[in-house]
Amino acid sequence: MRRAWAILLILGGCAGPSGPAPDAVPDAMEALRRRSNALTAFHYVAEIHDGRTTARVELGYRAPDRAFLRYGPAYAIYLSGGTAHYFTRQGYLRFELAEELAALRKAYGDLPIGGEPTPVFGLQQWENLLHGRGLRTTLGLGVLGWRLGWLPEFARWTPDGEVRRYGPMSVTLGPDGFPVAAQAGETTELRLLSLVVNEALPDDLFEPPSRDGLPEIFGAREDLRRGLDDAFHRWVLEADTSDATLERLARVDLERRYEPAKTVEILRQSLERSLEVWRSERPVVAGDALRARLDVERGRVTGTADAMEQDILGQAERALDRWFRGMAVLPPHEHMQDVAARWRKAHARQVDALFRRPFLQVVDELGRK
Repeated sequence: MRRAWAILLILGGCAGPSGPAPDAVPDAMEALRRRSNALTAFHYVAEIHDGRTTARVELGYRAPDRAFLRYGPAYAIYLSGGTAHYFTRQGYLRFELAEELAALRKAYGDLPIGGEPTPVFGLQQWENLLHGRGLRTTLGLGVLGWRLGWLPEFARWTPDGEVRRYGPMSVTLGPDGFPVAAQAGETTELRLLSLVVNEALPDDLFEPPSRDGLPEIFGAREDLRRGLDDAFHRWVLEADTSDATLERLARVDLERRYEPAKTVEILRQSLERSLEVWRSERPVVAGDALRARLDVERGRVTGTADAMEQDILGQAERALDRWFRGMAVLPPHEHMQDVAARWRKAHARQVDALFRRPFLQVVDELGRK
């Protein structure tokens, strides 16, 4: 089986297609969600066989914050005390999740995120098995909705007794929500090897292996930061979509990405140099000529602000769509439309406050000199 080692995919606690809206989650799946979320420890081991190769899947959790995922011989993630350790064929990376998350929460004024982040697991994109590719296996932090991130996907599958089916795929879930058997097409199958729940698990099970001699995974740190940033926005939007929250998110997003004070200062320096050159070419500058020149500059900065607004609105809409689609359970369509409309208005107001009005103020101040 072939696997893609995309570090960016392992943060946020959800993966694959979003599940149904909350009011559409079947009662049986909701019961599995509650039961699995209440587990204080588990150790799950299974094998996936496609007729040619076998890949071992191993998941472990011990409350409150120790967890690991191992998939095949060269892919593993360990979480402990807010620190994440990532092992792939490309090397190793240590990432201080708790520190990065604390910085985000401080930057956004401690917006509510619905609870404290906790380890969440994913075994998703089961259709990959039909094409000789591996599952998308994920372990990251999430605000606890579904500790077992595959349950929302299986909620869309058709129940058939103890089995759930989707096209040529089927899965049987155990009483705690873990896959005990699965079939994809005629040749690929998953079978449970062992499962321990709510029993004492040894410390060494959660200890990462030696990383001696392993190079740091190139470029992964920034990918992880972007992944955590996306996860944080999802948590906020799952907890609260009031106008005040959207306004705060929009403002801090723009401040972090564009540094408005620096942008305004760069504009000021550019206009000052431009006016100095213009004045040096004219021995005598009449008041009407200066006003006309400032009107030209005012038109230019307004055009710049308008262009920035269109670019920012486009980026904001794409980001919001990405956050919605990354949620374990997709919100109702009407809710997403309402949030999208208010999200756009919030960004338009912030562009006006952070850029357009300060830009025009710079022109007015230069005219008074």
